[in-house]
Order: sequence, then C-alpha cells, then structure tokens
Amino acid sequence: MAAHILKLVYGSTTVNLYDGNDYTYLMGYELRGGGPGLTVTEQIRLQIHYAGDDAVNAAIRAKLQGIVAAAREALEWQESRGRRGTQTFLKIQAGGAGDTTYRSEVARIDHNISGDWLYGQWSQHVLDVVLTVTRRNFWEADSLTELSLSNGSGSGTGGIGIYNHDDGGVNHDNYVKVASTGATGSLPAPVKLSLHNTYNDADELTHLWVGQGTWNQPEDFDHIIEGEDSDFNVGGAADVADGGCSGGFYSPATWAVGTETLLYRWDDLSELYLGYAKAKRYRILARFFNAPGLVTVRAAITYPPVAVPTVELQTTGPTLLDAANLLYDLGELDIPPWLERLTSDWHGLALCLYGQIAGGTTVNLDFLHIQPVDSGRYYRPAAEGVEFGEYLIDDPDTGHIYVQDASGDRTGFFVPAGDALMLWPGRINRYYFLGRDAGGSDIARTATIQMWFRPRRQTL
Repeated sequence: MAAHILKLVYGSTTVNLYDGNDYTYLMGYELRGGGPGLTVTEQIRLQIHYAGDDAVNAAIRAKLQGIVAAAREALEWQESRGRRGTQTFLKIQAGGAGDTTYRSEVARIDHNISGDWLYGQWSQHVLDVVLTVTRRNFWEADSLTELSLSNGSGSGTGGIGIYNHDDGGVNHDNYVKVASTGATGSLPAPVKLSLHNTYNDADELTHLWVGQGTWNQPEDFDHIIEGEDSDFNVGGAADVADGGCSGGFYSPATWAVGTETLLYRWDDLSELYLGYAKAKRYRILARFFNAPGLVTVRAAITYPPVAVPTVELQTTGPTLLDAANLLYDLGELDIPPWLERLTSDWHGLALCLYGQIAGGTTVNLDFLHIQPVDSGRYYRPAAEGVEFGEYLIDDPDTGHIYVQDASGDRTGFFVPAGDALMLWPGRINRYYFLGRDAGGSDIARTATIQMWFRPRRQTL
C-alpha cells in the first residue's frame, strides 16, 4: 500500500508534512470527526531527521518556515475575514498518489517550532514537531466536480437550458435536476451555480429567485399553478388566450370595492398534492400578464376547499404590487400548514389570493410558481443586471456572487438573500429558477445552467 500524503497548502505554497520524502516521518495523526461542533482540533506529530546533505537540510529548514508561515496566514485570514493572510488548507491523500485528495480549511495552527530550530539547532539530529490544528469539521474533495443535470431539454454536463416558465411547451422547464446517484458524498455540500443569459433581448435579467426541492417529492410535485385553472375568479370573466402566457392563457379578476376581496381560489391542494408537498416550506411567486397597479395582495391556505372557506390556516404578509413589474414574491407558506410529521392522508385544502385597492380594479394573473425552499436564494442587483451573453456566478468557495462578461471581467453588482444552494447526498435535488427583467418577466427568457460541488464527508 502506498504511503499517505499529508500537506499544508496556502495560496501557491505547499508544505509536505508527510509524503515519504524530505527526511520527514509521520509519527501520529489523531484524525477526528463526527462531533457536533463547527471545528475539530487534532494533533499531528512529525519527526524530522538531520541529513548530511546541505541542500536537504536547507529544504527541511524551508519546511519548518513554511509551517510557521501557514500558521500566521491562517490566523490572519480568520481574524480579518479574508482581507489579510491566505486561506489555508490541510490536504490528505489517504493511500497516496492516485487516491482522491481531500481538504479541510484550517482556522488555527499551534506548533512547538522555535526560532532557533529554524536555523538548524537539533537534538541528536532529530526534531520532534507537534502541530495542534483546528480545522473545519468536514473534509471536501480538493477538486470541483461538475454535476450532471437533467430536465426536458436533456441531461449531462456542459449546461442545461431552462425557460422562465414551466408548462406543456416542448422542453419549457424552469428547473434542473440532480439524480440521487449523482449526489455523492456523505454530508450536504454547497453548490457553485453558473447561469448564462442566453436570451437575446435588450432587457437585462435583474431579479432571480432560485429554490431547491429535496425533502418534498420533487419528481411528482407540481410547482406551477396556472391562473386559468382557478376554481374561482372574482367577476367570473372567461380566461383570455395569449401566446405570451404560460399555458397560453391568463385569468382576469375584476372587483369594485375597497375592502379586501377574494380574487382567486384553487381547490386542488388535494390529498395527493399535499402528499407530494410533504408539509415543507414554499415561496409563492405570482406572474401577471400586465402590470397590476398598486394592489395589495396576499396568499392564504384555507379550509375546507369550498366557495366560502371557513378557516384561514396560514397566510403570507401583504405585498404591494406596482405599475411596472409582472413578477412578485408574495412570501412563504407551509403546504400543508399543519401535521408536519404526517406523510400522507391530509385532508384537501384550498389556495387563495386576496387583493385590496381603493375602488377595486382588474388584475390578470398568468400563473403562480410554488417554489420549494429547502434552501433558496434571491438575487437582486445593486446596479446593473445580467446582459445577454453574460454569466451570473454564485461561488461558495470564495463567497462571491458576481456577473462575468465575455472577456472574463467580473462585477459584484448582485446582492443575495437566503441560504446557499446545497446538494444533499443520496437524494434527488431539484433547483427551480424564475426571473424578472427591466421590461417585465418574459416567459420566453432562456438561460443555461451549470453546477459544480465538492463532495463532503466528516471523516476519512
């Protein structure tokens, strides 16, 4: 069996703690893991033997200096939150060259290397070096792995296309999926996201909602509820055909009172639908055919699913719409909002939209996107959006979210809200996308999605 390889890496500098060379012997490594904390502290004991070759001894002194520098760099990085110093990693190949290299970020290194030792003060030609290393309580692959994604457009790596809606149109999907077999590792790991704006239009992508469905039943859960499928719309107007709408229709709601009014009701939160939803958290995104004006809207789950609901079980907060945009975030709901540890046999419920404006008005709803938020991000621009041909990148390695143009230049215009996207091992992971642009929220808007991750494990 080949020897293990153990090293400290900071920036472009690598310090081999043990690889069978450099007269360095690994006398003990108390590999830990599995505890509840965010970090783990271990001891690494090395024995370095004096050599008769001056060049080898110079390399040994350089190694000792490298360990001292790694300790300093790690401390500076942690104390300054990355504005000074260099991110430091402990890396290991358990078994030696050819095996997967794993890394763990180092927060602190305490050592017994004195200044005298750096200049070759030895005891019986041997140095015993003890490192006390505090690192993250997990190991992750040193190299990024591109995830194989799939939807109606196809499957594989290199990018999968999405649309800004999801209906019966060929390949008109607004999600990508990672199969359970592709979700490797033994711990959840953050996902690096690349969204390439492939919609050749003057209007930039300005706001983006990304949700993740893992703990519901993502293969069966219907995340789009069309306006034309409502069981009630106030005023009773017929659905209107329009090719710019999901499903080819929008549903009008007209009222003439200033009090809050039930605008739409869907009675199809059935036992089957709730069984797929699994009592998880969902963001309610509403897309209108045209800008609705200054209407205050909220979504609610009601019981029973009848014309006049008896009980309102849960509601979002009120959201003030406007005369400029088509897509709105109405807030989050639990579906269903009760019996969260039940796995089936929920009684059917209704989903309602309420609205209020002085004197009433007409709104034209295209669809609701019921976006799972097992984890989820909302991206908004501090300045400009993502132009045609540009990329929106969310990189958990650096914590940076940026727009990259065709020349590779980067700008930090986008500000995130919400949790990082994660990959849960051994499960189907679906990621849902819906965006807004300066001209509204065109359902024909397209993008190409790529994702990468570093498989994680708690111990080796």
